[in-house]
Amino acid sequence: MELEDDLARKREINPLDPACARLATAAVALEFGVPELALSRPGTRSPLCDFARQAAMYLTYCSYDMNKARVGELFGRHSSTVRHAIEVIEESRTDPVLDEQLHRLERWLGQAVRP
Repeated sequence: MELEDDLARKREINPLDPACARLATAAVALEFGVPELALSRPGTRSPLCDFARQAAMYLTYCSYDMNKARVGELFGRHSSTVRHAIEVIEESRTDPVLDEQLHRLERWLGQAVRP
C-alpha cells in the first residue's frame, strides 16, 4: 500500500525540496515553541520535539506534494517513519486547536514557496 501511495504521488525531484522542508521545519518550530535545531538533529528526543518533527514531515508531505520516500530523505528518516508521522498527525487533528494550527501552517506554507 505504501508503495502504491508513493507511486501515485510520484513527481520529479525539485531542487527546491530541501528549502521547502527547512521552511516547514522552521514554521513548525515557531508555532510549537521548539528550537529548530532540535527538530533537525538526529537523536533529539522529547515528546514535544518528536511531535513537532512529525508535524514538519506531515506538512512537507502535504503542502509540497512530495512522496514519503523524498520526505524521509530530507528529514534523514525512513519512509515508514514518515508514514507513521502522517498517521499520528492525522489522528491528532481531532483536537480543534491543533487542527487550526495545522490549517494555518498549511495555508502559509502553500503561499510561501511554490516549487
